[in-house]
Amino acid sequence: MFLAGWVVALAVVSGAAYLLSDAGDVSTDSAAADGVSWAQIIFGVLFLLLAGRSWRSRPAPGTEPQMPKWMAGIDAFTPAKALGLGLLLAGVNPKNLLLAAGAGSALAVTGPPRPRRSSP
Repeated sequence: MFLAGWVVALAVVSGAAYLLSDAGDVSTDSAAADGVSWAQIIFGVLFLLLAGRSWRSRPAPGTEPQMPKWMAGIDAFTPAKALGLGLLLAGVNPKNLLLAAGAGSALAVTGPPRPRRSSP
C-alpha cells in the first residue's frame, strides 16, 4: 500500500504539471516552451540549494544519524496508514515534487501537438 501511495502521488503531481503545461500549448508555442525551460532551470537551482542544505546538515564522520521518532511505529501501520504515508512522503517531499513536476512539463514540451478543432 505504501508503494501504491507513492506511485499515485507522483502520478498526480506529474499529471498536473503535464496538464498545466499542455494547456499552455508548450509543444507548439515557443514562448510557452521557453517558460517551461526556465522553470526547469529554476527547479535545477532549487535542487542545488536543497543539496547544499542537506550537505551542511549531514552527521559528523563516524556518528550514527538519528532516526526520526515517527519511524519507530511504521512496522505497526495499517494498510490505510501505509497508503497515506506513501502519498505524503512522495507528494510533499521537495525532491520528488520537483522531479515529478519537471518530468510532467518535459513530457508536455516534447509530446506531439494536439490536433486543433476548427470552429464552425
